This record gives sequence, structure tokens and C-alpha cells, in this order.
Amino acid sequence: MEKRKSVKIFSNLMENRLQEKDHENNGDSWKNNDCNIDRLRNALQKKVSLLHENCFDLRPDDVQESCIDIANYAMMIVDRIMDNRDRDAVDNDMIQPDKPWDRE
Repeated sequence: MEKRKSVKIFSNLMENRLQEKDHENNGDSWKNNDCNIDRLRNALQKKVSLLHENCFDLRPDDVQESCIDIANYAMMIVDRIMDNRDRDAVDNDMIQPDKPWDRE
């Protein structure tokens, strides 16, 4: 499946931001046992609240950076949820991640 250009660009921005923070967080720090989903959720909520409160006062570059941080926290949460799933199948588009809203 071909990825949308916007998705490619945004995912590259997300990866660049993660790499900027690698030296502070020793790489994929969200995979550590001390970084649970609640901690990530709280960090995500804080970032969303700050963006919501300050969106009209921020420069476009700051809004972009905040959105990238928010997306990265969301990715980290999904990554932790998917720890027990077949990642190779997801990577190869063979299966789609579960969607809780589709469950009966």
C-alpha cells in the first residue's frame, strides 16, 4: 500500500523529533517498564491542553512542534498496546490493528 505524501512527511517529522530527544531519553524510553500507558496518557493530555490553551498565541512552528509531540505520544501509547501483537504482520499490512470502536 502506498503511503500518502502527507503521512510520509509527518512521520519523518515525528522520527526527527524522536531522534532529537534520544540523547535525553536513551532511545525508545517509552518501552521501559517504568514508562507505563498512564504516564504516556498524562503526558499526551498535558501536551493537548497546552496546545488548546495557547494555539492562537503560538507561532506556526511552535504549533507544528506541539502537534508532532502529540502524535509521538499517541504513537507511543499504541506501541505499548501492540507489544503483544504480531508486529511483522502489521508492518507488512497483512493485518490491521484492532479498532475498539468496531467491537460488538
